[in-house]
Order: sequence, then structure tokens, then C-alpha cells
Amino acid sequence: MSESQIFISSNLRCEKNTFEKEILDNSNISEKSTETENEEENIENLNKPKYCKLSEKINETIEKMIENNKKNKRRKIIKDSFTGKTLPKILLKEYINRIIIYTEIEKNTLISSLIYIDKIDKKKPITEFNVHRIFFTAILISIKYNEDDILKNDYYSKIAGVSLNEINKMEFDFINLLNFNLYIDPCIFEEYKNLI
Repeated sequence: MSESQIFISSNLRCEKNTFEKEILDNSNISEKSTETENEEENIENLNKPKYCKLSEKINETIEKMIENNKKNKRRKIIKDSFTGKTLPKILLKEYINRIIIYTEIEKNTLISSLIYIDKIDKKKPITEFNVHRIFFTAILISIKYNEDDILKNDYYSKIAGVSLNEINKMEFDFINLLNFNLYIDPCIFEEYKNLI
């Protein structure tokens, strides 16, 4: 296993920003209740980190990938569906936790997404300019491949902070980079699972 597959990290705090409140208000994340207590309870539950230790490890792993790519001069910034023109304003660790909260992803699906990210990194170096979009697309592909409860891409585009057209393009490009092979060998899955 490569160093990029070892998951360790620092403290992660789950804070909601204005955009997250808009998502909560405009999307059917939770049933709107007439009782104030139920509404406050729903918001409080969203603030709780889901798989907090796992999200910390994901953050550190991806940060290590970026650093290794810098050291090995694998930083060619090529304009594609994953590469932004500027650095995202949201920190990677905050973005990871945001995605975990709003997608309500299962732990095994999250582990699968890490395997996809590692495969992508071998073909397309992960940099600070593309990491957010690659991470989100890996989550999206993993959800669609592994889970039964799948929402529409327009909902996922609000979570990711990109347009629906961009989501569709990233999804196709990501699967293409994986040669349309989303299967993960159970032995490899167990290796990743044991590392975290």
C-alpha cells in the first residue's frame, strides 16, 4: 500500500455556513416540522459529525496525496471538468464533512470512494485545484454504485456547489478515467477498511 492510503488527521469541527443553511431550507433534507423543538433537533443532528474520525483520516490522506504530487512534480494543471480556475474558498476538511453530512453516505460507500480517488490519482494527479471536485465525484459515483437510496443530480449539485451540467460532465469523466470499471476487489476493500 502507498503512503497515500494511510489515514490519519487533526481535529475536525463541523460548522454550518450560510450556504449550508440555504441547502437545509431549500432542499428536502429533513421534513419541515410545525414544532420548533423538532426543527431545532433536526438542525442539531446535522451539526453532529458523521464518521468524524473517518472524515479526519480522509482529509489527511488526500492532503498527503497533494503533497506527494507536489514533491514528485506531478502537478500539471490541465483544464478539465475537475480543475477550477481558482482555489475553493472552503477548506478541504470542511468540504469533506459537509459532503458526508448532506449525502448521508454509508461508511462502506465512503471507503469505496477513497479507493476510487487513489485509482484516479495514479492517472490524474490530485492537486489543490481539483481535489474538491474529484472528492465529490468519487462520493457521487460510490453512492450510485453501492447504495439504494439515490437522489437526483440537481440535489447533489447544490451540495457540491457546482452546476448540474458540471456534475454530469465530472461524473462521465470520472467513470471514463476508471475505464468504466467500478468493481472493487473485496481484498482491496478490506485492506482500506483495516487501515482506517
